[in-house]
Amino acid sequence: MNDKKILVLIIFIFSAFFVADGFFYFNKEVFASGFAGVQTTVKIAICGNNIKEAGEQCDNADLGGASCSSQGFSGGTLSCRASCDFDTSACSSPSGGGSGSYTPLPPVVPQINLAKRSDINQDNSVDVFDFNALMVRWGRTAKNDPADINRDGVVDVFDFNLLMVNWGKTFH
Repeated sequence: MNDKKILVLIIFIFSAFFVADGFFYFNKEVFASGFAGVQTTVKIAICGNNIKEAGEQCDNADLGGASCSSQGFSGGTLSCRASCDFDTSACSSPSGGGSGSYTPLPPVVPQINLAKRSDINQDNSVDVFDFNALMVRWGRTAKNDPADINRDGVVDVFDFNLLMVNWGKTFH
């Protein structure tokens, strides 16, 4: 990404982060502003809202068209755990008739510790330092990058969404 695109991205995110609906947010204080502000929409995946969204394998009854067969089993009933990943315990033996055991791949986005993973710099607080770390790594595709909060292989808007969902959380 060239410097001009990075600058535009940083300005956009800074504007979206600090100005919304005519109010200015700074240091957890809200100030009314005469400025109309920047209108932006951020879509955040919420596990448990009955809608399968980015970063979820499923959400309650919404399996996104998946079945036991699509997960490598010969049949059975696929269901969804409360953590929005597949529960294959009611699926029957693996397809192909092999004699070995079959373990489905783990979910692309492990649902546990997403809040803790949002603490990119590991100072036990999700704050502006984590935001800065995310922006510095924006667009990277390296595996195991700490800024890739959802572990999908790229630092992008989905990681930004998780950072914002967990903003202000502290850990002990």
